[in-house]
Amino acid sequence: MYNITDWLKRYEVNYRGEALKEGEKVRSTPLRYIRLKVNGYKQGTGFRRLKQKAKGKTMEVFGIFCKLLELSADQNFETRGQLLSEKGTPADAKDLSFIFDIPESQISNALNILSSPDVGWITDDYVTLRNVTDDSERVREPLLTYTDTYTDTYNKGDSVTVRNVTESDNLLKIFYQAFKEINPSDYRDSGVDFDLEYSKMKNWIVANPRKVKKDWKRFIVNWLNSAAKEKANQVQ
Repeated sequence: MYNITDWLKRYEVNYRGEALKEGEKVRSTPLRYIRLKVNGYKQGTGFRRLKQKAKGKTMEVFGIFCKLLELSADQNFETRGQLLSEKGTPADAKDLSFIFDIPESQISNALNILSSPDVGWITDDYVTLRNVTDDSERVREPLLTYTDTYTDTYNKGDSVTVRNVTESDNLLKIFYQAFKEINPSDYRDSGVDFDLEYSKMKNWIVANPRKVKKDWKRFIVNWLNSAAKEKANQVQ
């Protein structure tokens, strides 16, 4: 899956549409505006690296990147910064070509340049979604409770839902991507309540934001195996 590098730090805005600062509230719903640094008559180092890598395609690649920012911003907070198709699945060059009505060859070239180590404006973590046809096995979207409301005069009085950005937000995003790779059918006979264990893991992450895991998938598997073992002991 392609992600915008440092989304919260570089592009996210607070509920007033201003540069996001630590501890401020953000819109839980899709953004209407994003941040894009103004360099004016000067060229930043990042743009110079892009120019060096893209050569004669610099403005084409930069324009596509700006559209990628728009696409990432047009999502709820939990998935902002990710490049998703209109179906909510990880977008590839073919999907983006359809969405933007741009030749796939141009999209592929832009993705390769933008994700290259020399540029690094997007990252590709190769996370894939499982194709699940049985609704009983479908992994649910992470549910976060938003309690604060704010009359958004910045957007002509719209009433929007906002929330505080916490230290665990980025961890929850990484955790959720790893959780999608777990196949619920592997635990069908164990009696493990997937929804319950998912909530427990999420609550643990929120309570322990500094305990970063090197391998989130292993963390999830170990947790579920422990839950299955506990279930088996209860039956005996």
